[in-house]
Amino acid sequence: MQDPRSNSSTSSGTNPSSNADLAELVEMAKEVGQADSYAGKRNNTRFKVGERLDICTDPQNASTCSVASLHNISNDGAAFWMKVQQIPGNSLFVRQFLSSGETGWVASEVRHCTRGIKGFLVGVTFKE
Repeated sequence: MQDPRSNSSTSSGTNPSSNADLAELVEMAKEVGQADSYAGKRNNTRFKVGERLDICTDPQNASTCSVASLHNISNDGAAFWMKVQQIPGNSLFVRQFLSSGETGWVASEVRHCTRGIKGFLVGVTFKE
């Protein structure tokens, strides 16, 4: 796994997310994913895509990071599969998995975590 501390685009402070980083993640999903058929019920269309993500509780500490598989994503939030159970209300930082580590972190809050055949399906909402 890449070292999250090597990312020069991560801003200092407690909320390193940016609208540009989130827009980049959603744009990637639009290009390679499939739009959700339930778009009429939601404010933002979800895109199903199986890309890899970096997930951290602290982007400054590589030992808190793991790799997850993106299930779907929208401008409001995302769902992904991971091996570690998460507690609703906890903060997570998400970014696209790139070997160069050149994308920024997007702050999120865990909304649900459900055990499944692939591990845990974790749903998050993105923080402003």
